[in-house]
Amino acid sequence: MECQEENQIEKEYSFVFDTKIISYLFKLLVSGVLAGAVIVFFGYLLDLLFSKTLCNGSSEPMMCQFRKDYSINISLIAVMITSIICLTKLKIKRASFVGILAVILLWSFGLKLGLNDLFSSYAYLSYALMTALLFMLFGWLFRMRNFVVASILSILALVVIKIVTFL
Repeated sequence: MECQEENQIEKEYSFVFDTKIISYLFKLLVSGVLAGAVIVFFGYLLDLLFSKTLCNGSSEPMMCQFRKDYSINISLIAVMITSIICLTKLKIKRASFVGILAVILLWSFGLKLGLNDLFSSYAYLSYALMTALLFMLFGWLFRMRNFVVASILSILALVVIKIVTFL
């Protein structure tokens, strides 16, 4: 009888050290780090392309001034589409919501950090870390069975993060 009670208590509190949850979060962490690094690399390649096409002297100077923003945002959209596909293959629950909420929060991330050099180690590190943290946060929230509660908590987290990063 006492042994059954101990097993029940272990089952109730074993969610903290459950290997399935740890492997789930590790998948989100690795895919987030890779996605963040690819965003910066692809953004750098697009910046090279845009610097040749938009800054050749015949186009408007405003287009040349915002080429880094254009390149990182196009890169962000392209990489997140492929990341959603990869997260789905990794059996991450509600991967599309994880990707969409990460895009919303990463949209002006480079502007807020003042990343002038897209190919710097700081840009790689910051985008990789931020993407990994966002994937883990929203992946964790969308593991809930109740979609409405998960959506409300995710939108609340999105608003709080946007307010904190706005300050």
